[in-house]
Order: sequence, then C-alpha cells, then structure tokens
Amino acid sequence: MNLDPRHSDEELWSVAEEVGLKSVVEQFPDKLDFVLEDGGYVLSNGHKQLLCLARSILSKARILLLDEPSSYLDPITLQVLRKTLKHSFSGCTVILSEHRVEPLLECQTFW
Repeated sequence: MNLDPRHSDEELWSVAEEVGLKSVVEQFPDKLDFVLEDGGYVLSNGHKQLLCLARSILSKARILLLDEPSSYLDPITLQVLRKTLKHSFSGCTVILSEHRVEPLLECQTFW
C-alpha cells in the first residue's frame, strides 16, 4: 500500500532494489505487506525520500518536481538519489529546487 498496490510483488521488489530500499523492506515484519503508520516514523528521512522516488518510478512520471530532495540526506543516500535520478528519469523532465550547488551542476539546462 505504501508504494503502489496495482503493481506485482516482483515490480515492487525491483523498484525497492533500484532505489536502495530492498534491505530496509526485507527487515519489516511483513516485508512488502508492512503498513507504515502516518508519517512513516520507522523510516529515516533519507528512506522516506527514496520511498517517494520509488513511487515516482512506479507511476512512470514524465514530469518530476523535486523541492530540496537532498536536504537531510547522508552522503550515501544522496549518491543513491543522484544515481536513480540519472538512470530512472533520464527520459523525464525533472524540475529541481536545490540549496546545494553540486546537484545543480549535474543537471542539463535548456533556456
């Protein structure tokens, strides 16, 4: 329910692995059937960001709007976020509002 119940377990595991959440989901008592409480308190801020990214991948979003996605992320999760954005959203329009300079330098801009 936290990702997208319209997709098969195989698709959900695949996207969880793609965003680096597979090991986290495997630790939940009911794995993919685990229900997060409001606010997702069992997840870190980084895991919450990756969960949102996984939802976007499953929805096959063509436009992705990200507001400060790197805030509160540790360096490892930040690298996963950047890699996933490059790989999974290469054919997508990504609008990025960011306070860090490094992620913006990796973006292609068209005026």
